[in-house]
Amino acid sequence: MSDSFDQTKAVIDLYIKSSDSFIKLALAVLAASVAFPTQAWPPGLPPPVVLLAAWFLLLISVAAGCLYQYLAIHLLDSLSKDPGAPGVLARCIPKAGVVYGAMMITFYVGAVLALAGIYERLSH
Repeated sequence: MSDSFDQTKAVIDLYIKSSDSFIKLALAVLAASVAFPTQAWPPGLPPPVVLLAAWFLLLISVAAGCLYQYLAIHLLDSLSKDPGAPGVLARCIPKAGVVYGAMMITFYVGAVLALAGIYERLSH
């Protein structure tokens, strides 16, 4: 393998680990926003819209993180000496950075909205 491939692989491995951390954090925030304030929330009352938006964004963040990992692995495969089949999302491989950015943005916005939703739940 070339030094360029090894360097690219090392960098992409770091991004994959980072996206894995974002997935775990998003799931933790999602679980906390569902479980933590349930005792203070009257039964039958629907969750605030801000909390629903947070849940949606956090789920999008998890999906984007998983998609990024898939694309990053296929990018490395395409750069190897013996690349395999390009896969279903071959056109998306060059856009892996955009998917990573979407994961980060939806995570941070979702986390802030989850905090706002929890605050709203607890302040009533």
